[in-house]
Amino acid sequence: MSWGRLRMALGAAALALLALFAAHLLPPYWRNQQFQRALGEVASRAVASQAADEVVRVAAVNAAARAGIAIRPDRVTVRRTHQRLEIQVLYEVPVELPLYSVDLHFRPRVRAP
Repeated sequence: MSWGRLRMALGAAALALLALFAAHLLPPYWRNQQFQRALGEVASRAVASQAADEVVRVAAVNAAARAGIAIRPDRVTVRRTHQRLEIQVLYEVPVELPLYSVDLHFRPRVRAP
C-alpha cells in the first residue's frame, strides 16, 4: 500500500471515529436543549400564575421527563427575588462510548421575566 493510500485510509478512519462519537454525544445535548426551552415555559407560567415553589419543581421534573431526561426533584433549585423567578437544574447523563465512558454534566438555568 502506498503512503498516499495509507494516509487516506487513516483519515477516513479518523472521520468515522469522530462520527461515532458525535452519534453518541449529540442526543444528550439535543435533549438538554429541548429541556431548556421547556424550562423557560415552566418559568413563564409559574410567574404568571404565582405558583408555589413545589409546584414549579414538579413542573420542571415533568418537563424533563417529556424531554427524555430523568431528574430527581431535589436537583431542581427554585429561587425568587423581587419579581423574578430562577429555576436551575443539575443532572448528569452517562454516555457509553467504545472503550470509554463519560458522564456529561448539564446545568440548565432560566429566569423569568
